[in-house]
Amino acid sequence: MKSKPTKKKRASTKRGFWATAHAAALAPRLFFSEPVGARGRWTPLKFAIGVSAIALPLGTAGDLLVAGENLGSAIGVGVGMLVISPLLAVVSVYFTSALTHFWLLVVRGKQGTFSDTLSCVGYSAAPTLLGVIPMVGGAVGGIWQFVVLALGLKGRHRTTSARAAFAVLAGPVSMVLLALSFRFLVAEAFKIPSGAMLPTLQIDDHLFVSKLAYGPALPLTGTRLYSRLPPQYGDVMVFEFPDPNPSNPRQDFTNRVIALPGDELVVEDGHPIINGWRVPSCHVGAYEFTVVGDARPTRGELIIEFLGASTHLVFLEAERFDGRQGPYSVGANEVWVLGDNRNNSSDSRSWFDGKGGGVPFENIKGRASLVWMAFAEDGAVDFDRLLHPVMGTPVLPKGAPAELTDGIDKCLASRPPLAQTTPPKAQGL
Repeated sequence: MKSKPTKKKRASTKRGFWATAHAAALAPRLFFSEPVGARGRWTPLKFAIGVSAIALPLGTAGDLLVAGENLGSAIGVGVGMLVISPLLAVVSVYFTSALTHFWLLVVRGKQGTFSDTLSCVGYSAAPTLLGVIPMVGGAVGGIWQFVVLALGLKGRHRTTSARAAFAVLAGPVSMVLLALSFRFLVAEAFKIPSGAMLPTLQIDDHLFVSKLAYGPALPLTGTRLYSRLPPQYGDVMVFEFPDPNPSNPRQDFTNRVIALPGDELVVEDGHPIINGWRVPSCHVGAYEFTVVGDARPTRGELIIEFLGASTHLVFLEAERFDGRQGPYSVGANEVWVLGDNRNNSSDSRSWFDGKGGGVPFENIKGRASLVWMAFAEDGAVDFDRLLHPVMGTPVLPKGAPAELTDGIDKCLASRPPLAQTTPPKAQGL
């Protein structure tokens, strides 16, 4: 009796995540020579997401701890990185794949498909797991990743080592040039170093600053591609402090625009008066906060100011009576600024040995647009303010009393019309 021929089972691998990482990082030639479906259970994109979810939060938190940040802040940033890591991984894989595939076409090295390129990019993330090692792990893993990607491209696209290496290196160089162009012309990241803008912006908040808002300045020229100056009343802007001593290091400040060219500004106990017109405000309630390093909390009153199209929080410290400051005359091609922490801010009132001074247009870097990372007093991520527009609806840090939130809502409901929140023109204008 003849036995039935048995079907030959197709060899398959059951590689899990760590086995896939081991094979891709240590034996890339053999790994990329295998058919796509035989490389393991993790697809290239899922694998890259898994690597990012491990390396990005742990590596970032470790770097912060080594740099001297406290444990709470490091954990908070790590959690934030974990939340956004899948999105970053997907964007990175597809963008890098598209750029690498483009350069393969340029050097006539493309023999495979875009899926082959994406597969090489996704699995080449394996060495970046070294990023969990503080300070040096990211650099070592990044260099190793380039080598793995070049070997993968050479095998999958059946091209030369030189063409594969060029495609790998041309991609990051292009991204660096693109990132520099973006930083100089579109937007820049900025970290709040002080409490001058409390409670709107907390110490160590991370912002994106829009260069397009006022016109991007060309590097080393001081010339703007176009001009949208002056800023608007109430804008929160980042600028270089107009230090009269050129030998001092340059510093970036963040304050709110209160007066424009030609205006006359007076500040009475923290309340601005522009061309004889007092900026309307609404009382929110008693407020207190504690700055790291202070022995006791700072107490005072919280109000909302309505200036132009801006609706923003202002803190007035208890038992602080600064009296009448001014009048100050705002010159041409400059604006005057105040901090929202009105009694504890280095702003236009205190500059130049207390004589006061404005921010020249050429010192303006951009308008604060978005809080992309925020922390509570305990160092945890403040999700209530995460991705919050700086010029948006006022919001207090996590844990604020309900009566203050209710007070903000009542003030917002009673906001005067724009005609009543716009300062009158200065005499002679």
